[in-house]
Amino acid sequence: MEAKRVACFYRVSTTRQLEKDDILMQQQACREFIEQKPGWKLVREYKEKGVSGYKTSAKNRDELQRAKLAAENSVFDVLLVYMFDRLGRKDNETPFIVQYFDSLGVEIWSTLEGQQKFENYADTVMNYIRFWQANSESKKTSQRVTTKWSMGVINYLLRNPIYKGRMAFGKRTNKTGSQHNKAVDEWVLSEQIDELIIVSEKIWDKVQSIRSSRTPEKVRRSDIVRVNVPTAGQLLFVGYIYCGHCGSPLTSTVNNKTWTNKDGTTKRKLRMKYRCSGKALSRTECDGQSIYSKETIEELVLEQISTWLNRVQCADFNSVISQYQERHIEKGETVLKGINKKNEENYEELAVLKNELPRSLVGKSAFTPEVLGEVIKQKEADIEQLNNMIRDLEGQQKADKANIDDIRELKATIHMWQEMFEKST
Repeated sequence: MEAKRVACFYRVSTTRQLEKDDILMQQQACREFIEQKPGWKLVREYKEKGVSGYKTSAKNRDELQRAKLAAENSVFDVLLVYMFDRLGRKDNETPFIVQYFDSLGVEIWSTLEGQQKFENYADTVMNYIRFWQANSESKKTSQRVTTKWSMGVINYLLRNPIYKGRMAFGKRTNKTGSQHNKAVDEWVLSEQIDELIIVSEKIWDKVQSIRSSRTPEKVRRSDIVRVNVPTAGQLLFVGYIYCGHCGSPLTSTVNNKTWTNKDGTTKRKLRMKYRCSGKALSRTECDGQSIYSKETIEELVLEQISTWLNRVQCADFNSVISQYQERHIEKGETVLKGINKKNEENYEELAVLKNELPRSLVGKSAFTPEVLGEVIKQKEADIEQLNNMIRDLEGQQKADKANIDDIRELKATIHMWQEMFEKST
């Protein structure tokens, strides 16, 4: 009987869980579960660190997308998690992800909840209820946290010196008949009290420095020229166009022309024109023109746009797609298949080494526990290195497939671009 290839999926949603090694706990539970299943072998592990299964959509979860891509390419037969909510907590999304893996022939297992099957309608309902409960629990937790914590509360906590062991006095004044907060540097601080210290004074002071550096006055950058692009006006390219001589923005100006007819009536005509703001305001030593007519600029640019649109419609998109598919997708799949095969062998060797460990501890192995420990450590490092390579290659594959989709969409819509552009205001 051919062994079932198993992929494990681990997820923690907070940094605190990372610090507590929750992923290590999930990994250990999953590996022990696999050891109890004859014919199962570990071939892949996915680790989502600091990703909320409630707030983050599946399409934005890179590791989950990698697992889906690998399932589509038949890399594994079983997807194992510590608990099913590790796959997500969104009731309008996660149940369908689970069903999607099942539709690809992948078995879905949890070390605590067993297998999720889809043999009848009741299985589908239970799958939905499970993630509806997980979603509801996340909502309750979010509401409790939101009610307890606000921006004001957090800001107060961050600047309260009691957490570094110093009590503060004189934080408010009521000289004017009403209370007002005084500046932090006007507070009177006590000597440091060891029993009150939660964070070191060095960390607390660093936080104050960071907060101070983020005030609006300090984050404003003087080296950035901000241009407000108008959405209405008689000139088409204001906000997008710059002087070719000095690089200053071309802004709009009004040319006022007045003349008198034979009958004595006075006529006046206003014409919008482009002007080099650098030269007009004497900000640069520009050797170009000060004023450009609307026709000179816009007719030339529009003509070039029309030429480009006509040319791009004649492109051989089928050839482009075929070449891209051959150079990127197919080549990437071949490389990825080879690395996956190598990592499967690594996981098998790791299992053999770990099985040898009990024999080594009682002196029945050719390896000492120290030597075996070093070999296991190196093998795990090799697995992690290949997993990183697989992660990068799968990410590139996803990007390449998205590029092909973009080219196909361009092919389907490019014939409308010229008409859309000409009819635009």
